[in-house]
Amino acid sequence: MSAEPSGPLSVVFLHGHGDRPDEYRQLAAQFLPAGVSLVLPAGPCARRDGTLAWFEADPEGGPDPAQLVAALAAVDTAVADACHVHATTAERVVVGGFSQGGAVALAWALARGSLGRGRGPRVAGIFCVAGWLPDADCLDLDLASVVDVAFLIAHGEHDEAVPLPMGRSVMRVLERNGWTVTFAGGDHGHELAPFAAVLRTWLTTLS
Repeated sequence: MSAEPSGPLSVVFLHGHGDRPDEYRQLAAQFLPAGVSLVLPAGPCARRDGTLAWFEADPEGGPDPAQLVAALAAVDTAVADACHVHATTAERVVVGGFSQGGAVALAWALARGSLGRGRGPRVAGIFCVAGWLPDADCLDLDLASVVDVAFLIAHGEHDEAVPLPMGRSVMRVLERNGWTVTFAGGDHGHELAPFAAVLRTWLTTLS
């Protein structure tokens, strides 16, 4: 039997490909409501330039399966850390990220058994900024077993790295399957900062 939701809201934020977690700490101050804590896990793939990633591409251009599995396990650990360090329960945790981090957040949330559907804990919300839903044979996604969890998809109209249709397609497939999704667009490129106010407002509704 799961514990009743209690404790402060905590955000597990997943950085983008070729970034470092601490690069987002200053920006997070713009999108975190007062009293909301932050966990910045590091992607498990170290790159030659000293930056990090959640996964690299396999020879066919998709996510490396072993690295993607390791990335999802790292999110499990980050959620557990958020609960322990900030004295909260999983249902008071929000998981999200930017670009590749957002893609990992979606894959983690929609994997079979996740969100309290048998394997992983149910959380308060999922957000993806300028990301996509990865396509990999190692992913066993369950879109049909709908859970009452808030989703936010934010994507700029002029995103040159992850084109807007990739973000909109996530929204559409979730909505077709009965999930409740908030979508935010705008005259932006591949960037997080323009969505800080939107993210802050959305997180406030969960606080």
